[in-house]
Amino acid sequence: MSAEPQQLPFEGIHHVTMLTRDLDSTIRFYSGVLEMRLIVSRRDRPGRHCIFDLGGGDTVHFFEYPKAEIFTESAPGSPWVRGVMQHVAFRVANEHALRSVQDRVRAAGIEVTDLRDNVSAESIYFKDNNGITIEIARWKVDPTGRSPEYDNPLFFSDPDPLPAVREAMGESA
Repeated sequence: MSAEPQQLPFEGIHHVTMLTRDLDSTIRFYSGVLEMRLIVSRRDRPGRHCIFDLGGGDTVHFFEYPKAEIFTESAPGSPWVRGVMQHVAFRVANEHALRSVQDRVRAAGIEVTDLRDNVSAESIYFKDNNGITIEIARWKVDPTGRSPEYDNPLFFSDPDPLPAVREAMGESA
């Protein structure tokens, strides 16, 4: 006897987060080389960070940490580079879906955070069975798929990346 598959609340990857030692250089690479749109740039907890639109609602998030040890070589005896990914965030459509996942995680006996206000998104965090941090996130106002709103403080509190974005895109300041 087979059960009907349950409709999951997930819509895709909200974002993948990585560290960079130099956010301006990262902005030039992702905006200039890969032509990704910078949709969030903030200078607040836990420091300077930005988000790029990958299309289809998926994003990549970088935190600047000048002293970060960023591994590029495989761990001894392994094909995997250690210490690269910080966490993965799965996107849900609304607060109801977010709280539904939170309830299921708690019911499974897994420690999960309370709902966190991350300025442009709301999230919960927990660890999977491998110790990987999982975030479930929803945009308060979805900035993907449209022009960046540089004057919207929900998305931009850091004016520093704007010259790097304009330079990368061949625009004058």
